[in-house]
Amino acid sequence: MPGWDDNSLGYHSDNGKFFCHLNMTGIAFESNNLIKKGAALYPCVGFSMLQKSGIGGSAEINFGHRMLKYESITNFDI
Repeated sequence: MPGWDDNSLGYHSDNGKFFCHLNMTGIAFESNNLIKKGAALYPCVGFSMLQKSGIGGSAEINFGHRMLKYESITNFDI
């Protein structure tokens, strides 16, 4: 799973906390211990299914071919 396996980084939501880097230029980047690792971002989604309960999940990914449902604020909105 991304973020759990060696040599991988990932957002996980099992503890209810969320951390992100905010860059007002619109460039997303990853880091390890606040050391910038580069500008490339390779999307990856991982799921774990509980075998006995059959609980799973789904994801919808938008790489810009549709309008976003969420409108973020900009510097002009503040």
